[in-house]
Amino acid sequence: MLSSIAGIVLGALFQALREWLADRRAEQTLKDLGRAEGAAATSTVIAEKADAQAKVNAADRGSATDVARRLRERLAKPGPQ
Repeated sequence: MLSSIAGIVLGALFQALREWLADRRAEQTLKDLGRAEGAAATSTVIAEKADAQAKVNAADRGSATDVARRLRERLAKPGPQ
């Protein structure tokens, strides 16, 4: 009688432990997925900002004609370069 009760209690305890471990693994998986999604979103934002900055930089530099003109002007100035 006592051994059957102990067997039932141990079985219930092991089942509860298995369920708890499965829940912990599921929670960890969700956390990992959340981190991955956050990292992907951050990378997207960084890439968008880099693209915007590249456009601003290109507009600041001007066309190849503008760059060549500025270089000729700089080289035409007397004195140390």
